[in-house]
Amino acid sequence: MDVLPANVLDNVKVVKSPSADNPSDFSGGIVNIETLSLPDKNEWRAQFTLGGDFQTIGNRFLSQEQTESRLLGFNRNANGLPNAVKIEHLDRGSFSVAERMEITKQLPYNFYPQEYTQYSPNWKLQLMRTNRIKLKSKKAFLGTSHLVTVENTYESRTLRRSSIMTFPFVARILNFSDETFLQTLRTSALNNFTYGNENGLRIDLKTLFVNNAEYGVLYRQGKAIPGAYGENGVYENVAFKQYSTNNTFRDFFISSLNIKLPIQNENIEWTIGGNLNFSRFLDQDRKSALLTRDDNPTGTTTTFNFKEDNVATMDQLRFG
Repeated sequence: MDVLPANVLDNVKVVKSPSADNPSDFSGGIVNIETLSLPDKNEWRAQFTLGGDFQTIGNRFLSQEQTESRLLGFNRNANGLPNAVKIEHLDRGSFSVAERMEITKQLPYNFYPQEYTQYSPNWKLQLMRTNRIKLKSKKAFLGTSHLVTVENTYESRTLRRSSIMTFPFVARILNFSDETFLQTLRTSALNNFTYGNENGLRIDLKTLFVNNAEYGVLYRQGKAIPGAYGENGVYENVAFKQYSTNNTFRDFFISSLNIKLPIQNENIEWTIGGNLNFSRFLDQDRKSALLTRDDNPTGTTTTFNFKEDNVATMDQLRFG
């Protein structure tokens, strides 16, 4: 719903009973969002919005180092894993320690995100063009609607977390906080074409494409309280920091063709419909670095024994 403005919505229908013109994977119900078919008039419309919030504007923001321009989310190579790693190891469900170490050697070592002060605002640009055309015969019409949306948003959150041990006694064993930083780039395009005539013939062709790219960083820090034993590999009096970078991409394409054929002198309406749906989800690049140190809470000095663990996991492409 962030993609489609209200002026291109014709109807929103909730269908709870299956019928022949619904997709074959109909289950509990369908929310059918019908976009504009026949515009009321010819017009151009442009909308540009700026925004932000106090958690991002003027505050610290973490982002993975950009090796290439992100190009509104279309450049999947920016901060991406090498192609050999993504293809060769996609079908493996699990890896041994030796295999993980070998794969890690192939990865770009930009695990640690860059820190900067965020002054860029959230922005969104929408361009819309609608046409209602009477054809030469004046007994037929053609309607077109075109919409392009581009947006860039930033989000930052802090979540305080604790872990509780219940055996052999109830005790708090970990105190830590998660800071998440997320930049979202989204581009979408909608194109609708409608033809009709006075005899009742109606042809609708509608398409929608959306590209969504998310570049995220998770910064986790905390300490194991005395009594902790082996929680997530962190023992008593051990402090830790963890950086995770995560690039996630999703795009989908939806197209539908509907034809209404009138039958003279009969109260019957025939509808021939066809739908094409394609979506792709790719968690392209998820990498983490974990730093731990031993802490001596009773002494006057602290010894630092850092351990760095570089781990990367790749998710498969999913098609629907």
